[in-house]
Amino acid sequence: MQYTLDSNSYKFFRFAGALLGLAEAWLQKGDHEMACAYLNEVRSRAGLDPISPALDMDELLGEIRDENARELFGEFQRKFDLVRWGIWYDQVINHATYPTSSGTKESHCDIYTHVQPYPCREYYPIPDQQIVLSNYNLSNPEYDKYGL
Repeated sequence: MQYTLDSNSYKFFRFAGALLGLAEAWLQKGDHEMACAYLNEVRSRAGLDPISPALDMDELLGEIRDENARELFGEFQRKFDLVRWGIWYDQVINHATYPTSSGTKESHCDIYTHVQPYPCREYYPIPDQQIVLSNYNLSNPEYDKYGL
């Protein structure tokens, strides 16, 4: 048994993540009551006050996103959620705290050289092999625009 352990194969999925996904889905359907029911189930387990369904859609979505960040902190899924929500680039730029050699935060150290503001960053790349196997039916024209 000692030689069969492959820790790369384990995928952890938390029930709280499923509840937050349901909250987000119900909110997207316009049902604030159900969205809050699932969100508040996660919050009550954590000993937090419930969120009111009277919030508008943007505020409630913000609460779901914030709860997702708190509840699933350190589980290495945050980037996938931020990309899915289309806010990854803005979050990286807004929360970078590395000063440049001149002491200013404007260029966020070398963050702009590593995180370019390409719209294609909102989409995951499709592996070249899969594009070829699909007879070039699968493609991401956003990546093509920037030569990526």
